Amino acid sequence: MPKEKLETELFRIVSIVKKIDDYLYLCEYMESISSKEELNAVKSIPFLGFLLFTFKYVIIIELDKLINDSPSHKLNIPKFLRKIKSADFSSNLILDDETLDDLISDFEKKTKSISIQIEIIRDKHFAHTDRILPRLKLPSTKKIEKTVMFIKDILNQISIYLSGNIIQYQKYDIFDIGNVLKLFAQNIDNFSTFEKIKL
Repeated sequence: MPKEKLETELFRIVSIVKKIDDYLYLCEYMESISSKEELNAVKSIPFLGFLLFTFKYVIIIELDKLINDSPSHKLNIPKFLRKIKSADFSSNLILDDETLDDLISDFEKKTKSISIQIEIIRDKHFAHTDRILPRLKLPSTKKIEKTVMFIKDILNQISIYLSGNIIQYQKYDIFDIGNVLKLFAQNIDNFSTFEKIKL
């Protein structure tokens, strides 16, 4: 595969990681609220519980694309590493076959546990909503963040190899979640009280 195509594929994978980062920021914010009013709003207003669930849903679906080495996933990282290994081009910084084999092996070891958990949740909970199933425990935000940090490290090694550049990551509050929660907290009496959504 030509170097330019590998760089394009890397860009697409990095875009998924950045999307996960943005949604992780939102989950972290909602799971670590210090304001009693905002916390009460999250616990009392079903829409906010649903919002948190939706953020986690997006993270699970996107993370599964990256770490599940399935033939149907076009942008998974193990497949991408194997493409780089089989590519025929020179680089200023050498990433030899042995190093790539180590990266693939390390990736599989470090993501195996969360990969299995995510695949079960995606297949049994998200993809097949017509079946009544026992509630599955989502991986913690910290566990997901640790996996994402590891993915970023691998992608930076690949980026340096392909172009000599380090990828810049920055989390964005894409929904201005702090102000959204404040508005809900200030207007909590305007919302009907329903049973809390269980995540």
